Amino acid sequence: MREEGYVSLCSVDQCLFNQDNQCHADSVEVSVHSDHADCSTFTCE
Repeated sequence: MREEGYVSLCSVDQCLFNQDNQCHADSVEVSVHSDHADCSTFTCE
């Protein structure tokens, strides 16, 4: 099932889409890693 939502806070300073702790990616993919969610859209600056 695919759900739509929003990113309330991005704390990954090295991500190209992070501007002032706000995600500016057109869309975001989230994956499960062990026991937590990870952003799969992360792109290094």
